[in-house]
Amino acid sequence: SELKEMIDQTIISKNLNNDKISQLPKLSKLTKRAISKGFTLVCVFLLLVVVLGPTYWMFVTSIKQDVEVLAQPPTLIPLKPTLAAYTTLFKTGFSRYIFNSTIVAGITVVVSTILGTLAGYSLSRFKYPGKKIIGRLILFSYLFPGILLMVPMYILASKLNMIDNLFVLPIIYVTFSAPFYSWLLKAFFDSLPKYIEDAAMIDGATRWQTIWKIIIPLSAPGVAGAALWTFIMSWQEYMFAVIL
Repeated sequence: SELKEMIDQTIISKNLNNDKISQLPKLSKLTKRAISKGFTLVCVFLLLVVVLGPTYWMFVTSIKQDVEVLAQPPTLIPLKPTLAAYTTLFKTGFSRYIFNSTIVAGITVVVSTILGTLAGYSLSRFKYPGKKIIGRLILFSYLFPGILLMVPMYILASKLNMIDNLFVLPIIYVTFSAPFYSWLLKAFFDSLPKYIEDAAMIDGATRWQTIWKIIIPLSAPGVAGAALWTFIMSWQEYMFAVIL
């Protein structure tokens, strides 16, 4: 009987605790939504600090005076902003360097886009002897270290009288960017259903019209990504630009 009374008391106490818990105020949907939104905003703010922080610090440092740059502790807001660094920069011919880099990178992107798109489409859609070998050679040429080609490239440019010529750089850069372009776009072309092209050709479109009006627009993310990578690669390359 005593055991039974203990069990009954335990059950009663549990029921009372459950009733108390059920009587606690519950968060409304609006409160939950506000908490979720606040947490999201905090995460976005922290991400912006991590991403934009270095850019802000670089800009702020560029408009500080020399003494303030080395000051401890560093200042987040310049006490006496100055544009002396930018004035000195453009007096050294920096605008000319920017123009040359833009021309080289632009030519490289245009040529790589044309060659890479056609090569990627060929590897994806056509069947011909040696297709797999050609594809592997393209991939191998992309994996080949550029520094090993420095001497042959210099000798070739010297024999063609293209040393200190601005347009020799796009030719060299295309040899590195076009293979990557081809393989990236091949993957995009492989993901596109072939019946879309067949339907367009049945309606009277030529192969070129199909590529230009259907395939390339559908592969726009791949084309844009490859073009951006090519531009950055051409812009920041230094070794060939200095030697040639």
